[in-house]
This record gives sequence, structure tokens and C-alpha cells, in this order.
Amino acid sequence: MKHQFIKKNGPIFGAIFLGIYLGIYQKDFSQNLKVLSEIYLSAISFTIIPISLTLLAYSISSLMTATTLSVSARRVWMIIIGGLAVGTGVAVATGSLWVHLHHLYAQGKPIVSNLSTGTSKNIYFLSVQDTLADINSVRLDTFIATLVPKNFFNSLVTGNSLQIFVISLMLGMAISTRKPEQRESILKSLASIRGIFTAILQATLVLLPIGLVAIIATSMLKLDASLFFAMLPFVYWLFGLFGLLALIALVVFKCFTPYHVIKLIKSIQESIYVSFSTGSNQAALPLLMDALEEKGFQRSQIETIIPLFIIVCRINSAAYFAFTTVFIAAVYNMPLELMQYFFIMFGAVLASLASSGSNSLVGFSMITLILNPLGIPLGEVGAILLVLEPFIDPFRTALSMLLVTTLACLILEKNPNHVEVNEC
Repeated sequence: MKHQFIKKNGPIFGAIFLGIYLGIYQKDFSQNLKVLSEIYLSAISFTIIPISLTLLAYSISSLMTATTLSVSARRVWMIIIGGLAVGTGVAVATGSLWVHLHHLYAQGKPIVSNLSTGTSKNIYFLSVQDTLADINSVRLDTFIATLVPKNFFNSLVTGNSLQIFVISLMLGMAISTRKPEQRESILKSLASIRGIFTAILQATLVLLPIGLVAIIATSMLKLDASLFFAMLPFVYWLFGLFGLLALIALVVFKCFTPYHVIKLIKSIQESIYVSFSTGSNQAALPLLMDALEEKGFQRSQIETIIPLFIIVCRINSAAYFAFTTVFIAAVYNMPLELMQYFFIMFGAVLASLASSGSNSLVGFSMITLILNPLGIPLGEVGAILLVLEPFIDPFRTALSMLLVTTLACLILEKNPNHVEVNEC
């Protein structure tokens, strides 16, 4: 058992540690890995949009028309809304507890001491700060107005995930109105397109350990050590929030599903590695679906539920935005009232949807959807948090695999003909 685990996971862990070592101690060499990192991420991104588009269209069409899936659309949306509510609620409660304990015991000290330590020497920090100053604040009315794409191909070129979701929604609804034979023909064509790009993605993932070294080494170059240690309280509490969400997911899984927790986690570990290394849930989507099918779940239900959960039920990002908003308000000594906490929860869900598939700079700027109505400035603290993104993002994205799998298993049913194979 132990030797099989090392054989299967050794290259991944080796790549992670080598990337961290190169990023910290071999910075000159790590600079040369930037091109390799960009090439590898571009190769993965090339496959993500067509896979996501076809899967979502299939998912929406199946939910609206299928009568043999044993899947209730109402139950699906109730679980999505419930998961987002619990995630953002736990995040707001965790952030509020931190602020309360700080005011109780810190005797007037700032919530994060020496916030600007080392930033004057951090070139990446200064460039991010300048870029953030140039970004227009995201307004709620502007955000809603841009939901419906004006140009189908422009949305695909720019990789606007929220517009792609709207396109998939309209496409799926349109497919569901066709006659059964026409609908089946269209869905088969979408499946063929998805199969082609999935094959390309799987070929790319063969080189995952090499790409992982380049990605981690390049990311570590952006992390300023003095800035990281100055922000340790934020990092501690944020990872405490991630751990709490993971614990809640495991408890829900244990109490409300008949499946074995450890075996299922082992089966999805490859999708966790991919989401961790690429920072993309969509890249790990085909692997997660294949893993669940191997565990005996019905493929038709998997293709209906999982894509929808990956794109819409972004509990990890929503919780991060909610927690970070409470933190920023505390930095500027701005007290929050009960109704403002509810708005933070709602705004965090919108921000998580808007940031789907975006790069770290554009994605993080979506937090202004919450901050602007509350009158909270982003300021220098926004640039500092963005510098920490290369360290935080892999863990936040990997957490999503566990959360999505847990919620999906509340709905998915196993194939009665499946025979469970003993795993080491």
C-alpha cells in the first residue's frame, strides 16, 4: 500500500518541493522557467473553454428534458444555494470572530502589524499597485449589463467564464426545445467536440510534473518573504477557514452519504493535483468526472451535475471574498452591521461567479462588487493581498474539488451493476 502510494504520487510531490526550492533559492534559474510555465498553462487553457462550454450545455439541456436521470432540478439548485449560503456564512463568522478576538485582546493594535514591511523593495508589489490603480471599480449595474455577451466569439477569445456560462445556459435551453432525435444528434456532436479536447488535455497532463515545477517556481518569485510574514495572521485565519470548510464537507459526506470517505478522496486525488497546479477547476473537470464514474456513479448524472457545480457552486471563492471583505473592513477600522454581513454573503457569490476563469488580477478586482456599495476602499491592502495570491490560490482551488464532490454525492446515484474494487 505504502509503495503504491509513493509510486503514484511521488512525482507530483517531488515536483512541488523542487518548484518551491527553485523559487526560493534559485531565483535566477526560476526566471528562465517563466516561459515554460506560460506555455504549459496556455496549453491547458486551450482545452478548458470548449470542454466547459459543451459540458454545461449538456448539463442544462439534460436537467430540463431528462426524465430518467432521477435528478430533480429543484434539488440541484437547493443544494447549490445551500452550499453557497453555508460557505459564505462560515467565512463571515470566521472573519468576525477574528476581528472580535483582536479587539478584545490586542489593546488597540492594528489587526495586521507592519502591513507595508518590505513592500518598497518588491517590484511585483509596485507593479500590481499601479495596475490596481488603473482598474476601474466594478459596479453592480455594469456587471449585470455585461452578463449577456454581445459577440459569441469575443467571449470565447477573452475567456469570459461568466459570459460563457450564459452562452451555455442559452445553448442548453435552446437544445432542450428541439425534437428528441434532433436533440440527441446535437448532444452527440457536442460530446465528440468534448472528447477531442479532453484527449488533448489528457496528453498535456502527462507532462504535469514538469509543468508543476515551472508553475510553482515562477509563482514563488512573486512572494515577498517579509510581506508574507507581516500578513501571517491573515494567512493563519484564512487557512483555518479552508480547513473548517473541508471538515464540514467531510462531516456532511460521512453523515448524509453511504459512501466511504477515504476511498473517494483517493479516487479524486489526481483532479486535486491538477486543480492545485493549474489554478483551474475546469482543467480538472474531466479527471473528476472519470474518477466518479470509476467509483460506480452513473455517467449521465455525472455529466449533468458536476459541470454545473464546478462553474456555479464556487463555495471556495465565495468564502474567500467574504472573509477578505471582513478583513479589509477591519484594516480600515470600519464596523459592519448585520445587514451588511448579509450583503457581503450575497456579493461574495456574485464576485465568485464573475471571477471564474479570470487571471488573478482581474479575478481579485471583482471584490469591489462588494466593497464599493459598502464604501470600503481597496487601497494598498488590495495590492498586498494580490501579492499573496500565488500562495493562496492553489489551496483555494484544490479545496473546490472536495466541496464539489461532497455536494455531488448528495445527488449522484451509483450504477446497480457496478462492482466495487478493493483499493490499497
